[in-house]
Amino acid sequence: AEGFLTASVIFCVGPLTLLGCLRNGSQGDPGYLYIKSALDGFCSMALASTLGWGVMLSVVTVIGFQGGLSVLAYLAADPLPEVSRSMMAAVGGVLMLGTALMILDVKKIPVADMLPAVFLPPAIIAGVEVFWPGMLLPAS
Repeated sequence: AEGFLTASVIFCVGPLTLLGCLRNGSQGDPGYLYIKSALDGFCSMALASTLGWGVMLSVVTVIGFQGGLSVLAYLAADPLPEVSRSMMAAVGGVLMLGTALMILDVKKIPVADMLPAVFLPPAIIAGVEVFWPGMLLPAS
């Protein structure tokens, strides 16, 4: 049970999980999830050697969680304008850079605390459109 819980938390909590699922669902690009799966694969080998078979069972939790996030991102992406999706992808790229710096032990950046920033571009664009209609979005 300890291996299952520990692995589930490690694999489902983190910036790469959210960014990968958002990118996969909204843009159809699973690249971040491929990177995450490679990192999780190495991590699971280390965890399984100490925590046992429960680590392998965490795959059910990971598939359910990441699959659900990807489906939600797919459903939410359609009504978002292209400029919002592009800006969300840009913010995600900056957060990925922070994740890389943490993995390389260059700088400790609290990327998980910055995850809500991914959802700011649509709100900012909506606010700009209230005061300057047509500035960012084409007139409909």
